[in-house]
Amino acid sequence: MSSPFLVKDIFLGFSSSPGGLTVVGNTLFFWANDGVNGVELWKSDGTAAGTVLVKDIEPGSSGSNPSYMVPHIFNNCYN
Repeated sequence: MSSPFLVKDIFLGFSSSPGGLTVVGNTLFFWANDGVNGVELWKSDGTAAGTVLVKDIEPGSSGSNPSYMVPHIFNNCYN
């Protein structure tokens, strides 16, 4: 087992307060605050270059505050 390490400093000098760690395939999705976009959805492939903001869903510094992430796709079909 390897020791934990910082992949990318998202909010330089401050805590990005990451949460909601959810793995889908080989990608880790999580929410974090970069100090510019507020709390938004991020993804990482385990490299600094591959750790990126997915989308600024709610523009502005307050962010979209994603939550309740699960590694499943739900499909409701109706007649």
